[in-house]
Amino acid sequence: MHSVTLTLLPYQKEFIKRANDPLVILCAGVSAGKTRAAATWVVLECLKKKSRIIAGAQTHVALERVLFREIEMMLQSFGVQYKYNKGQYFQLENGSEIFGATNENPVAVLGYTDIDGAIIDEAAYASEDFFNYTADRLRGEHIKVPKIRLITSPSNSVASKWFKDLCMKHPDAVIHATSLDNKFTSDEFKQQLIDRYGKGTPLYRQQVLGEFIETDTSDALVTPDKFAGSPCLDAGNRYWIGVDIARFGVDRTCIIVRNNREIVDMSILHQADSHVIIGEIKRLSIGRNVERIYLDGTGGYSSGVFDILKLELDNVFEVNFGAKSPDVMCSNNRSYMYRKLKEAIESGFYVNDKDLIEEICAQRMKLNAAGLFQLVPKEEVKEYLGGKSPDLSDALALSFYSNEKMENTVASHDRCNECMTFLFR
Repeated sequence: MHSVTLTLLPYQKEFIKRANDPLVILCAGVSAGKTRAAATWVVLECLKKKSRIIAGAQTHVALERVLFREIEMMLQSFGVQYKYNKGQYFQLENGSEIFGATNENPVAVLGYTDIDGAIIDEAAYASEDFFNYTADRLRGEHIKVPKIRLITSPSNSVASKWFKDLCMKHPDAVIHATSLDNKFTSDEFKQQLIDRYGKGTPLYRQQVLGEFIETDTSDALVTPDKFAGSPCLDAGNRYWIGVDIARFGVDRTCIIVRNNREIVDMSILHQADSHVIIGEIKRLSIGRNVERIYLDGTGGYSSGVFDILKLELDNVFEVNFGAKSPDVMCSNNRSYMYRKLKEAIESGFYVNDKDLIEEICAQRMKLNAAGLFQLVPKEEVKEYLGGKSPDLSDALALSFYSNEKMENTVASHDRCNECMTFLFR
């Protein structure tokens, strides 16, 4: 027999100590240490006796890179011999088995039987079917108390209603924690979270404080009350241009010129060919120190304009809205540039065009299962706008794009004195 001592936070310890409870839910902010608690619970269940556990996540990538990675690290910490079929299956030396499952293919769990326990990572983002199919596997003659464990940050989506209802039905099963409660992360990292989500905002309350938000406007990119800036007489002499080029039968090409504080020029072209668009971009650039010109390169509709302009200019760039974001906290370029626009408006950037404000307010920002900022699909925005495409807001958001990579700061970890020692053979 030998022992292993783990350094754990109070809510992680509570999650593990409630070993005999049929249901335990850890609902906490991002980076609160939920996955470490989950992996510890899984490994301890498998070491106490020969067990069969389902470990679920949103996607196969998330399962392999997050939950299974943490489980493997925990097995190594305990010095346990195991076999690992990458991203699918663990078998321990005592015969215990850990099966991977994902919300991508919820019916795949229907083949499992005699399951002792199950844990789902980011459960609030999972479908009710995935939860039910997984919970139904916890049966067998030898299973006296099936154990379900859920870890998650809250979600405000309609699809997460089942999870909210479950928490309300079993309040005693829920353990709450905030991102700020994690003693293993530095003060600098916590300040980054506060700055990223905006203290007091719905997203801050949801993603940092771990609260459920009920208001209908909680996912609005910008609300009308945020447009409280004023024209600036001295905003410097640097300019940026965003160009949203007509596509999908829409005949409107929008060009917006801005400085650091406000929009200084705007042009809307109808049924314009490449040469007309190029001429208008050049006209708007005359006499201005234009830092960069960004064209919407999604679908290749800007290719002709870009190919000609790049022969004369070295400050013109194409942006594919669906491509990888320079900011690792955003799901793609579209969410990144709109998040930059949101930050600018909330810092006083002046917008006074009624149609443009309507298009910006129609955008909805959410967090996906990976915790990344993500805008709702453009088709949903068009429905909100009565079928109109948000071309003006796309052009303005494009002007805030930056093709410089934004590095993710790695949080430092501090030791704390919350330790648990486990004895096992």
